[in-house]
Amino acid sequence: MYTIERKYEKPEFAEFPESEYQKRQRIAQKYLVEKNIDGLLLTQKENVEYFSGYMTTHWGAKGFSVGALVMPSSGDPVLIVPDFLRYTAEKTSWIKDIRGLRDAHTTPRQFSNVVIDSINEKGLAKGRIGIEIGRHVTVQMPLIDFDNVRSHLKETDFMDGSEIIWKTRVIKSPLEIVRIKKACSITVKAYEKLFELVKPGMTETDISRIFSQTIIENGGDIGLINIRAGPERYPMADTIQYQRKIRKGDMLIVDAGGAYGRYKCDICRVGIVGNPSTKHKMLYETCRKAQEAALHAIEPGIKVEEIFDASMRIINKSDIKLPVLDLIGHGIGLDTQEPPVICAGSSELIESGMILCIEPWIYDWYGLGVFAIEDQILVTQKGYETLAAVEKERLWIIDG
Repeated sequence: MYTIERKYEKPEFAEFPESEYQKRQRIAQKYLVEKNIDGLLLTQKENVEYFSGYMTTHWGAKGFSVGALVMPSSGDPVLIVPDFLRYTAEKTSWIKDIRGLRDAHTTPRQFSNVVIDSINEKGLAKGRIGIEIGRHVTVQMPLIDFDNVRSHLKETDFMDGSEIIWKTRVIKSPLEIVRIKKACSITVKAYEKLFELVKPGMTETDISRIFSQTIIENGGDIGLINIRAGPERYPMADTIQYQRKIRKGDMLIVDAGGAYGRYKCDICRVGIVGNPSTKHKMLYETCRKAQEAALHAIEPGIKVEEIFDASMRIINKSDIKLPVLDLIGHGIGLDTQEPPVICAGSSELIESGMILCIEPWIYDWYGLGVFAIEDQILVTQKGYETLAAVEKERLWIIDG
């Protein structure tokens, strides 16, 4: 274990300026002090990236840890990486104290010892440390290593740190909003291309390829792609696309979005191949009005459950008696799904600066199909701003 002597004063490939990361760290440290927690130990890709700026493609490695961040409630954080990634860390992260592990491939279990030493040096070994347990977070360190950390720090009170993480991440900075808006504008172009080109006889894979190519051609990265059509496919939520041709009478469900600078967009539109029946139109209109009611309810200070309730009142009033999804939205950012989860009983408050996806779903799995509309919005001081203007006033009709 050693501290890297920075060869480069400025990380020339940093995602954001140093002030952005300093602000994130200050906000998290303020919440740590308020909760009487002495520090955070972060190992999940998105959390380490968010607070440190450290970027690598190696997060898929299973045999050893790729990165960890020890953030005390006051003072500077410590970034821990395998030795072979040290210059990747140095050229992407503003963290001054970067510690490496030599020979990570041959001595992978030693990474946890570097974490232990760092926690001891920061004076946190007898304190309260928040870790990635709780909703929407996970410890991204091999269990054997994490157990080693806990077994050697018997006087440390490890606790749920997810509230601190999300209280910081859920409000997007102006620089984050710029990226999210770009991801949404690219996704709009992909949907417009689908409206123009999708015809009966195309396969789900064909449609996915059109969407993906349009995203890439407009400078984005592939995010979520969930495409399915036809009676045998309606119940298959969040499935991968298959070489199945869409045909007359099918409902086509496209729940997809691009990404820009790792920030995500998530939009859903559904269409009918051929002429819609009166019931098709009615179910789609119910879904549209349910989303509209949810959007109209959005303003800073209201409870999440109030948005859900506004949407469900429209669905319940329609008396359709069909299953619905048990949420009508979620946050989004570096992750496709982030807090808040917009569902029944949530007393979490909506705040200006949140990015939300609003998406009521109605399921007629063994009948006409799946009906949904999803849009991405920015919560403002006065309500909300739509970030992706994709046609939704009428059911998408796919004809040949």
